[in-house]
Amino acid sequence: MNRPVEDATLETTKTFDLEARWSRPPTAGERQGVPPGSEVGIGTHGPTAPRLSEAPIGGDADDLPDIVEGTSTWSKVLDVLLDELIVGAGAAEAQPFLQRVGQRLSEDLPLGQPPTLPALESAINRRLDQLGWGWSSIRDAGQHLIIEQGDYPMMSRRVRDAAERQRLIGLSWILSGLYQGWLGEQGGHGEARCHRCHAQQTLIFHYGSV
Repeated sequence: MNRPVEDATLETTKTFDLEARWSRPPTAGERQGVPPGSEVGIGTHGPTAPRLSEAPIGGDADDLPDIVEGTSTWSKVLDVLLDELIVGAGAAEAQPFLQRVGQRLSEDLPLGQPPTLPALESAINRRLDQLGWGWSSIRDAGQHLIIEQGDYPMMSRRVRDAAERQRLIGLSWILSGLYQGWLGEQGGHGEARCHRCHAQQTLIFHYGSV
């Protein structure tokens, strides 16, 4: 995929160094998206968050406020958490905290040891599917990896105000921590940095030196 990548303003990067096992050709199992040596099974069908489509007991669905188009019940909870955290703590403190949340997710959802970049991408997509967080495409650009994240929570929404823009940036901090944790698990040394963070577009991350 050759999409334009915009300048970043969120983070700094360090170095890029992944283990040489990625240079080996994939096995037949790897080409089918099954990373060998994985200690934790990676399911292909994860839970999805339902919409509020039914009336609560003793109430009428017509009396409930509308959920914003493109927002699941889980995504609405995420909105509130990001709002309260960023407003309460400020962006300077919220960013490292949310990145740590992403790293914790990577620890709770390990990938095993995929031997090639295509196998790693497949393992990541299985984990994202479990979270209901869309898909990822990873491309080796030499000194760094280009990671494209699509169909993430909030992607289908229009940014109407500063609060919605800040939520999107907050989500990008979580995802940068998630990718940094996963790639560090594979022997990488560096930071994930968001280069494109715009509503209704895929997110672009760089991992490594640019």
